[in-house]
Amino acid sequence: MSKFSAFNFALFFALIFSACSTTNSDDDCICTDEFRSEYVFILDSEGVPLDSLQTLMINETTGDTLANNNGAFVYERGMYWLIDDNYVKDLTTAPQTFIFTAENGATSVGAVYQFATDNCKCHIEKVSGPDTLRIK
Repeated sequence: MSKFSAFNFALFFALIFSACSTTNSDDDCICTDEFRSEYVFILDSEGVPLDSLQTLMINETTGDTLANNNGAFVYERGMYWLIDDNYVKDLTTAPQTFIFTAENGATSVGAVYQFATDNCKCHIEKVSGPDTLRIK
């Protein structure tokens, strides 16, 4: 392999690896380009997914309300947004508690969740909280 070809080969791989990640120079972190979101399924007492619930997600420590889509996720009935990587800057590696509520008139359900982030603040991580809520 000629010197020119070896250089081009090395340059090609260097460009590929640098294009696939975001580097945090403070911690020498490498973040993936994926975008993480957390959701909860809400079912009625018979296991049927519920739509048209108004949702609220509040950071218990700060009292801040997270902006949300205020309704079921459009691709799957009964699936509701909790949090996503847009909030990674507000999280720390220590879990923070969030209060989730969903209601529609007399029907209501809620749960407590804990979320954190990694040392590089790349992605959210669900520490605790249910994947499914059932209205009884």
